[in-house]
Amino acid sequence: MGIQINGQTDTITATDGSLSIQGASGNLTGDLTGNVTGNVTGNLTGTASTATAAATAYGLSGSPTLSGITSVSTTNLTVNGNSYPSAGPLSNRNLIINGAMQVAQRGTSFTPATEFGYTLDRYATFFSNTGSANLTQETSSPPEGHTTYARITSTGAASVTGRNLFSQIVEGQNLAPTKWGYSDAKDVTISFWVRSSLTGDFGFAVNATTQNRCIVMKYNIASANTWEHKTLLIPATTSGDFGLTSSGRGCWLFWDLGTSSTHEYGTTDTWVDSNTKYTPTNVQQLITVSGATLDITGVQLEVGSVATPFEHRSYGDELQRCMRYYEKSQPITYYYTFLVASGVYRAAFRFTVPKRAAPNVVVATANTGSTFSTLPTVFGTNIDAFDYGASSACSFRDYTADAEL
Repeated sequence: MGIQINGQTDTITATDGSLSIQGASGNLTGDLTGNVTGNVTGNLTGTASTATAAATAYGLSGSPTLSGITSVSTTNLTVNGNSYPSAGPLSNRNLIINGAMQVAQRGTSFTPATEFGYTLDRYATFFSNTGSANLTQETSSPPEGHTTYARITSTGAASVTGRNLFSQIVEGQNLAPTKWGYSDAKDVTISFWVRSSLTGDFGFAVNATTQNRCIVMKYNIASANTWEHKTLLIPATTSGDFGLTSSGRGCWLFWDLGTSSTHEYGTTDTWVDSNTKYTPTNVQQLITVSGATLDITGVQLEVGSVATPFEHRSYGDELQRCMRYYEKSQPITYYYTFLVASGVYRAAFRFTVPKRAAPNVVVATANTGSTFSTLPTVFGTNIDAFDYGASSACSFRDYTADAEL
């Protein structure tokens, strides 16, 4: 049927349950129920009746061209199936260093013999049950998008005492975008890949290091020996001091491996006034099962309520970030002292990366078999360099500089 609309003859076709208008231009005012097929030029305003209707109404398929859009307001925008950040920048989102477990300056295999010790760069273990597990960097069968991961393996069926944890300490000023402890504090999301020989609930916690403030959470592993991607929403907290303007400790992130009831807390997902709670109740205790494994990689901590795709950084970039806290020299050449006065030999060495604080420096590996076989003594350090020397000519090849939190 033809009909005159705004002086033009348009075709209206009505069938059971549908209405087709061809050739129409101008404004359509009123409620529209159903689907729109074809091109729409002009403005589309209004509110969809349900979340499902909204997803359909604003979904785009094919190869549409959008122009004149100045803003998009939504709580969960996905592009090509990937979530878009709900807050914060598009780059440098990840507040974790070495989230892909690639950098391993200290080595790739550790059996912690003391309660606290660093392993892969920026990661540490707490083992009250010393020797109850070992940690290795692995490359076989990593999850999608990754090449390395950390594996914790129980070495026996321990009876849990104290706390047994895998952790990373985040520097205070790196947490500044979270505004934790301020009135405008932000929600934060942590995501990671995990695989275990065990199934069930596992414990995770965030702990403020300078105040009594912590939160315990659970994540669930559904299938044994299968990589699963986990996302936890850490709600904003306006209380506590997270050292957001300091180069000291901001917060601890803890993955529980088996912790005694003294350090458990029954309420999850809520900040509480304590710094001695590291896990919820009724979760798996890895170190109590001989040979049990827990694999972790792809750790990302970001401002906002949406877990975006893992932010891959180059190995060189990640190594530089790690060296702010720990630097190990490459055994390529020797470093020598020079005569500066009678019986006084001195020299200085500049770090590859300025350190978080004046580090503890250890020099090793003398130039054995030469007249420079004596190791020098470190006399002074700062964030940029260290001085070394002796009363006779000497040299060294290796050094470590430790400015960990």
